[in-house]
Amino acid sequence: EHKGIHSFFYRWLRRTDEEAQRTGDGMPLSTLGINAMDALSLRLVADWGIARFFSILGITRMAALRARRVYRRSAAFGAFSMTTLDPLGFVRVGWLWQKVWLKLTEEGWSLQPLMGVSLMGLLCRLRGGEGLSVAQKERFTKEELEMRRCLSVSEGDSVVCVFRLGRPVNPVSSRAPR
Repeated sequence: EHKGIHSFFYRWLRRTDEEAQRTGDGMPLSTLGINAMDALSLRLVADWGIARFFSILGITRMAALRARRVYRRSAAFGAFSMTTLDPLGFVRVGWLWQKVWLKLTEEGWSLQPLMGVSLMGLLCRLRGGEGLSVAQKERFTKEELEMRRCLSVSEGDSVVCVFRLGRPVNPVSSRAPR
């Protein structure tokens, strides 16, 4: 529903292992533990026009329903918060996230970042929802407040990374090229 988030996500998604090898970065689809239909869906909605059309038709709501089922099967949820908004703090949280992700993946777990609400909540709190519609600002502000309450995050802290932990339903067929 938001072109900027869509573009950012697809900037890092690699549709083929060859593309991942060529760029040396990003998330190859083959490493996500998703089935063929989910992979096809991700490839299809990579085009913003198609994604927007599906959103208008309400088709993307089915993805949200599926996500709820996945979330209910999760073993746990986690979050990283920080007390400062220093750019180096965000880098350090990224390092920590990567370390946790790699270690748990090695142990056979699957971690899925759920970054949208935390990042959009930060955008609303720190920049007044710059670039969002009024409805999006209201939605993300409400969701961020609810997330902060559920996670018992102190008023001065910022949630910068939320993730779910579970076992992959489908086997992960390959590793990222780094």
